Amino acid sequence: MSGYSLISLLSLCCYLLMFTTFLAARKSQKIVRSFLVLLAFMILWNLGSLFMRTEQFPSPYFWHQISIFGLLLLPVAYYQFFADFVGVYDHHRRVFWWIVFLSLFISNLFTRFLIPLPEISYNGMQAIFQYHYSNAIYIIFFVLLLLVADIIFMIKKKPNYQVIRKSLRPLAFGIGFLLLGHFLATFRVFVGIPIDIISGVINAFFFIYVLYQKKIFKVTMLLSKENIYLISLLFCVILFSNLAFKLQVWMSNVLMLKSYEIFVFVGIAMLVMTIILYMALNSFLANFFLQEEQVQNDALANYTSNVTQLLRVNEIFESLNILIKQMLKNWNMVAFTLVDKSGYQVVFSSNPLECLDFCLDENHPLATYMKETNSIVRWEDFQKSNYYRGVWEKEKQFFSSMHAQYIAPLIFKDHLIGFIILNVVGKTKSKNEDLTFLQSALTITSVALNNAQKYEQAYMEARMDETTGVYNRKYFHELLDEEYKKYRNTSLALAIANIDDFRLYNQMYGQKEGDNLLWAIANTFQTAVINFGHVARIGEKEFGIILPEYDISSAKILVEKILKQIQSKQTGFQFVGHVTLSVGVCASPYLASSCHELFSNTEMAVSGVKRSGKNGVHIYSEEVKNRLATNGNYQSKYDLYASTIYALTAAIDAKDHYTFSHSQNVAYYAKSIAEEMGLSEELVSMVYEAGLLHDIGKISIPEKILNKAGKLTEEEYRIIKQHVENAVDIIRHLPAMEYVVPAVISHHERYDGHGYPRQLRGQDIPLLGRILCVADSFDAMISKRSYKKEMPVSQALNILKLEAGKQFDPLCVDTFVRLVEMNKITVRL
Repeated sequence: MSGYSLISLLSLCCYLLMFTTFLAARKSQKIVRSFLVLLAFMILWNLGSLFMRTEQFPSPYFWHQISIFGLLLLPVAYYQFFADFVGVYDHHRRVFWWIVFLSLFISNLFTRFLIPLPEISYNGMQAIFQYHYSNAIYIIFFVLLLLVADIIFMIKKKPNYQVIRKSLRPLAFGIGFLLLGHFLATFRVFVGIPIDIISGVINAFFFIYVLYQKKIFKVTMLLSKENIYLISLLFCVILFSNLAFKLQVWMSNVLMLKSYEIFVFVGIAMLVMTIILYMALNSFLANFFLQEEQVQNDALANYTSNVTQLLRVNEIFESLNILIKQMLKNWNMVAFTLVDKSGYQVVFSSNPLECLDFCLDENHPLATYMKETNSIVRWEDFQKSNYYRGVWEKEKQFFSSMHAQYIAPLIFKDHLIGFIILNVVGKTKSKNEDLTFLQSALTITSVALNNAQKYEQAYMEARMDETTGVYNRKYFHELLDEEYKKYRNTSLALAIANIDDFRLYNQMYGQKEGDNLLWAIANTFQTAVINFGHVARIGEKEFGIILPEYDISSAKILVEKILKQIQSKQTGFQFVGHVTLSVGVCASPYLASSCHELFSNTEMAVSGVKRSGKNGVHIYSEEVKNRLATNGNYQSKYDLYASTIYALTAAIDAKDHYTFSHSQNVAYYAKSIAEEMGLSEELVSMVYEAGLLHDIGKISIPEKILNKAGKLTEEEYRIIKQHVENAVDIIRHLPAMEYVVPAVISHHERYDGHGYPRQLRGQDIPLLGRILCVADSFDAMISKRSYKKEMPVSQALNILKLEAGKQFDPLCVDTFVRLVEMNKITVRL
């Protein structure tokens, strides 16, 4: 084998080694597939050259055409590689260049006008191949220049042209070597020298370097067991082929071995040497290259195992920060994530002193640049791009304060869900291996982050009120309980805001405007307390505002200020018409000794505002003070609607004589219980009025059901239960009487939670409702009805005692039984 043939063999081995290596790479990436096509044409070119120079079957000229086929199609493979490298997928332009170069090959195949057949001469047994090119060869160079111009035009059209140009420099050098080698091969001085093949090998290594920088190729990819064995075998074949003649002479003359013995001996020696060389190379390369990578792989495996179990965004970035600190030492990071598709918010920083309330728009130039590059890039490359011009000066100062050096996208299914900004502290220089490791970690992080964002979104949606966008009632009570425990030893204020005459507002302006009003009021409160408090919609027209570390006075001042903004429509949230709110305020620990008491007292304060004409703010302590100061001067709003209520009860009496007297009896018993329990005059009056109105909903119940002698069917019982909600609907048309609704709607609730209509339990049932329940049940038991006889008073009292803690509040039962047994009240029979 001649020296020139040996060069062809070595280059072919290099290309085959690269090809087998990249076959195991991520072929799903277009750039890897393009590089494999490129290598395939290089292999054809070198294989044809080798078999031609060694005059293999069928003829040297056949292999010459195979070599020319690979050579002429190689530029198109380069074009395709460049297009995939920069992300340009113009199918028509690719097809055009394939047709052009295939046409060049076919025309040369039949005319040999561009590249002639080689002239073969012999120096002894050695064949010498010489090419004598004509000026027609420069047609190919001209077409190549057009192809290069198209590549340059394609690259310049990319927005991140400066970054791409920098990353393409090694490719430019490689192609320069390749073109130079082919150009020099046309001169007579290089006739017979395979300088074109040598330049091709150099070019291939430049391409591998670029793929290495792009994190697609790693040195360790070459270090598979198959490749190490192939290298060892090739080395031994080349060594023994050069020593074969000398070994044959020495073993024949000195060792006196026969030909077949020499063949066996050389084969065994070659096999043993290949195995020894393989073991030595494998051990050396593993210690030199793979040790650090194995540590990184183990770290990534542990990180994957841990981070995939996390469902909080902050926890994921804390875990990533720990990994970076362990593996990359002096690296710091600031993480941005996409929040509700409205922008990228800083959610984590290695330095806790850095600003965490910084936000970038979803279409910010930096975000757009990240989507375009889709890889880790240097900050200075971003500064050189056109996108940097669109960054505000304040934002530039923020990035400068972080000493940004790298920006890395977090991509999930082609969507930018976040990115991180990194810097390297001190004089430590980052290596490509560091960036490769970081890219792997970020790929894992992107998957975990997407899962966490979906979980947090679902978690928040379960907590939010759909109409207003603030917290819902269920989460409000959880949050109130948490905040109460947290601020047990300091202060916690609670305000409840109830929209006055909201039903009338809906009737006047429609439900759509009603929903808009709810949204406007909710967001006005939310805007006012966003940095320190919590807002929730806790009823159809009611909002709860939790104010940690607020005392009663400061909470009232804040609420009054917000109400003025709403009434003057200076909130920035538009709504039609004029609106007023009734707001109650209470604070712990001075005015409430439990979370439940805090909520109840605040509701009581709201009722006080409603009773005093609506449109105001009352604090619970103020109400207590006013009750004591105005004892005996309280005037009920019942008188305003007495005639209306009397007319309704008279209508019920016409259908059911029992209901009218029953309501008066219940009101009397309930008032007596409330007085005995020491409730204020206002509450006593409220429970009395609620007693008069508690069965007003029976006006809509059919007479045949009300007066049925036998047991009610399930359907009839369902209808009779509707009288509670019917009563509430009637009372709501008496705006100044709304304060009795909590008592009326809960007078059929059971203390054990099995009542109706809301299945409330224990202390969650309003106190006045619990009082009504005892009074209503007692009068029902001792009264004669169409379906039962009257019950003796003693038996009714025993039933109350037995059901205490089950159907009835034990305190209310004890109070009522004591009043009857001590003859403090008259039992009405």
